[in-house]
Amino acid sequence: DKIDNMKEGELVTSDQLKSEWTNVLSTYDLLINGGHKLRPIRFIVRHIIEKGYDRVLFPGTSMYSLLISIPADNKVNFNKTLKIEFDHLTEKLKFKYIDRTKGQTKWEETCQATEGSDLLESFFTDNEDFRWITKDETKVE
Repeated sequence: DKIDNMKEGELVTSDQLKSEWTNVLSTYDLLINGGHKLRPIRFIVRHIIEKGYDRVLFPGTSMYSLLISIPADNKVNFNKTLKIEFDHLTEKLKFKYIDRTKGQTKWEETCQATEGSDLLESFFTDNEDFRWITKDETKVE
């Protein structure tokens, strides 16, 4: 069962999160097949799914950017969101972490197209809001 455009504040289960990530992956497949240069972002989406982060993080898209948020109290919440976009002219990925509770961009970084999942992992490890997802308990079936 497909979930369309979950709204902030809606309850969300890990199965729904996984389903949302599958939908986002399909969206990028369609965009890439349509000629958009977004493979580096699709690679990050696949990385998130393979690592099991798709069970605890909420995905979104804005234009061609990938948005990654942390649900709060099992509800969709966009307060803490990592935005990843690919600039096909410079062939670079741009990461921007915004914490709406503090009203500011807390972190920004740019990397080569091939380094997206490495930068994502170091962000997850270094960021106090996301760090918990890299602990082993998120990967338990």
